[in-house]
Amino acid sequence: MALNTFSDLAAEAMENCKSAALVAGFAKDSESLDMGGTGAFAYGQAVNIYLSLALSRLTDICNALCRWESSKTQVRNLFGRQAIPMIWDFAENNVFAQAAGDYQACLCKTRRRATR
Repeated sequence: MALNTFSDLAAEAMENCKSAALVAGFAKDSESLDMGGTGAFAYGQAVNIYLSLALSRLTDICNALCRWESSKTQVRNLFGRQAIPMIWDFAENNVFAQAAGDYQACLCKTRRRATR
């Protein structure tokens, strides 16, 4: 349910950002980021992409095939390599835990990778 909610909210955030960008004085155009757009529509898309990347990482951590990392006492992601490993235990993460693997941590990790 959390993943579906975050997905819906990412689309809603895109619309809110477009509206806020228009109020802030961005150009009102429909040119997308991939076409070199710099207006309100492209700004909304940029925020949506950022939130979607974080959601993608959260999906890797919040699924039924995650494993438990006992040395760090935390949930570990599914795709540690280019294969799905066999696991003998199941761990579920709290997306609001303010700990490793929650949505805020996924946002921060996405931001660090984007600024490199």
